[in-house]
Amino acid sequence: MALEDELPHDDTMTVRVEVGTYHPNKASMGRLGLQGTVANFKQHIALAECFRVGRPGIELVDGALIFKVVMYADHPPQSASVADEFIPTNPFLGNVLKEYGNEETSDVTIEVGGEEETDDGRRKRARTDSATFHAHQFVLRCNAPTLAEMCKPGDESTPIRIGNVSPETFRHLLHYCYGGTISDEDLQENAREIIDAADRFGVTNLKLEAETYLVQKETFTVENILDNLLYADSKNCALLLEKAMDFVVENRDDVLANISLDNLPSTMMMDLLTAVGSVKKGDSSDDYTYMRVDELRKQLHEKGLCFDGSRKAMIALLKENS
Repeated sequence: MALEDELPHDDTMTVRVEVGTYHPNKASMGRLGLQGTVANFKQHIALAECFRVGRPGIELVDGALIFKVVMYADHPPQSASVADEFIPTNPFLGNVLKEYGNEETSDVTIEVGGEEETDDGRRKRARTDSATFHAHQFVLRCNAPTLAEMCKPGDESTPIRIGNVSPETFRHLLHYCYGGTISDEDLQENAREIIDAADRFGVTNLKLEAETYLVQKETFTVENILDNLLYADSKNCALLLEKAMDFVVENRDDVLANISLDNLPSTMMMDLLTAVGSVKKGDSSDDYTYMRVDELRKQLHEKGLCFDGSRKAMIALLKENS
């Protein structure tokens, strides 16, 4: 391919650029950016003006001084026949989702609802009707390990009974385990119920997803801040706890004047001091101690480490694997 750039001074001199293709022995030379290429061309054109027609010892080809620039790609060009052809995707995820609720292939039967536990451990009939779910031990073991421990495969005529969770919430959780998604509306309206179930049955990713929706919709007030702090601590919802602590720091005068923090767990002191320190240092600190929960989770995820847990646990895990 040839590109010609006419010089402005006269019509007798041109610069012709020839561009090559992939060369396996030159692929490591790096990329030549367009801006840098144009700058180099301008220097060559300026140099060309020094060798105008009539200068002794300079031979021009048909009145033109020829520059040859060879450019190499980092990778060989993809075959057009491959790029243009239909290539199917891996069907595994879609096939797993199709097995959701398949009674014929399932090896676990779960009955949800019908009764619940009271505070003193006794059981009573719940107002909601029970629902039966059919699942596969392999899927539960991969995506809901705690639930899998409760549902050992065996005689499906005797279902495993699970209480203290609504059939609708359990349906969301089980569908998620098979690769399904939960609508934004359901996550917003049932965030706490989904967090409770996901935390109970070991579905970490769903728990953290529901937590983000809870944080977005929750309006912290002096009246509800204590409940939010205790709930976040009990479920290891580090993001919710961080946001609640931010509210305490920003509204410390009203909080201290109207509520007692004596009942807060001593482990929250670190989170409170972190919230105070973050105000001074800002959110851009590279120090793990003052790093925001979202960034801690991202770094743990990038390292392939567990990103569920308290701030203290996440920081300890990052330092251990740094």
